[in-house]
Amino acid sequence: MKVLRFFLWLPLVAVLSPAASADIYKYVDEEGVVHFSSARKGPQYQLVVREEKGTSGKHSSVPPTVREDHARTIGAKSSAYNVDPELVKAIIRVESGYNATAVSRKGAQGLMQLMPGTARRMSVENPFDPAQNIEGGVRYFKYLMGLFAGNVPLSLAAYNAGEEAVKRYGGIPPYSETRDYVTKVLHYYRNPNSPLPATLVSSGPRRASRPIFRVVSADGTVMYTDVPPTAGGSAEARRLRF
Repeated sequence: MKVLRFFLWLPLVAVLSPAASADIYKYVDEEGVVHFSSARKGPQYQLVVREEKGTSGKHSSVPPTVREDHARTIGAKSSAYNVDPELVKAIIRVESGYNATAVSRKGAQGLMQLMPGTARRMSVENPFDPAQNIEGGVRYFKYLMGLFAGNVPLSLAAYNAGEEAVKRYGGIPPYSETRDYVTKVLHYYRNPNSPLPATLVSSGPRRASRPIFRVVSADGTVMYTDVPPTAGGSAEARRLRF
């Protein structure tokens, strides 16, 4: 069975026990296979999504005190790398909305939504630790600013789409997601107290995605795959909607 892959096409095996907790743990084995579990099966598993009680599984708004703590960290890390802290705040606002436990469908993690490879590259051991995440994100953005001669829009585009994409197109790539991202970050950077214009709130077409199937085997193991299970198999399967 072909296993569900993120948009980076990393092989993903999700094995979830029928436990009541909504916490999700992640482990990457020696072959690069990513395992997810609702129970911590060993020290190699790291918590990537924590259930938030009393919010029906949705993240509540970030309290002002937490934002203030993040602002102090942003100020310190930005000063260390000579990056405008207001620009870092705008990036975080668009990337995660100040949610330190945010995980995107592509696997980006934490406040500045670091991809696992970028986190390792920036020596970030725990991307869900706000201080480590902010330092890694600021350090990476500083690197991009150096790579693109201090050009903020190009550096933002590279932060979103990757530096190679910006090099390949010789400018902001023609991706609606990336162009919207750059516009939104620049808006918050220039107008920190102003909401997004209506044209930017839900701009850009939604990408088509493969259907995902939830397969429950005879022993209760749950797996997620982008390949329709064969008829007559021993597993119970159903298509998921997102």
